[in-house]
Amino acid sequence: MNTFIESNKGKHFTLSDRISIEAGIEKGWSFKKIADELGKSPSSVSREVRRHLIFSPHYYDDFFFYRAKHSHDTSLELRSSSRSGINLSPEELDQLNRLVSPLIKKGQPLSHIFLSHMEDIPCCQRTLYSYVDKQYLSVINLDLPRKVRYKKRKKKQLDTPVPGYRKNRTYRDLLDFLSGCF
Repeated sequence: MNTFIESNKGKHFTLSDRISIEAGIEKGWSFKKIADELGKSPSSVSREVRRHLIFSPHYYDDFFFYRAKHSHDTSLELRSSSRSGINLSPEELDQLNRLVSPLIKKGQPLSHIFLSHMEDIPCCQRTLYSYVDKQYLSVINLDLPRKVRYKKRKKKQLDTPVPGYRKNRTYRDLLDFLSGCF
């Protein structure tokens, strides 16, 4: 098996990849040949083309086109929209709010609420915390005693020590060194 294909596994198609796919289709190449050129699997190329076909009715015949720019823009928009906002309908969010908020206001921990009502909650526990944090529900972080009690963790920055050969060196030392080389 080609190791180049394995190293590209899970990578998104770039605009240049999509341009190569479009050119390969115009040349009449098979998905396998296009995939070999890109170092991707033939099923990935086939899936890419099927997802982004453009339908264009023309007199008595129907035509399907694959356009790289349109495909790339559509893919970026989908990737962006899927990572923003909430993944619930307004009705589902309202139902979740009516279930979770009264229990939190009674003092129950969110982890306990999630475990006892897991079949009624359409998201994971981490998402529930995010909904409370972003104020999508009628409760706020102050209603979660443990969340308020702990400080938010700070990311540690690693201090890289200056190597011994660089200590007490100046820019002037560098210029003197460079002038001696030429």
